[in-house]
Amino acid sequence: MHTRDDLEKAIRKAIEEVTGITDLEDDDNLMSRKLRIQPSAFLYIFDILEKELELPVYEVFKHNTYENMTLCGLTDTLYARGEK
Repeated sequence: MHTRDDLEKAIRKAIEEVTGITDLEDDDNLMSRKLRIQPSAFLYIFDILEKELELPVYEVFKHNTYENMTLCGLTDTLYARGEK
């Protein structure tokens, strides 16, 4: 079981590794034009997270919208997935 803090750190680390972005706010939408994250980068970010966390990260898209694509939203969603 991962803590919320562990999940947030893993997400930040994966985003930094793939995109170089280090100054994310908790409520920044990762799909916003402001951050300029290419859609293909999410494949790499989610691949890193799935391997590191051993959670079905891709399922984030099954039950959520782009509005959940914030640091807090992803953390909460992955935390909920890990509880199952």
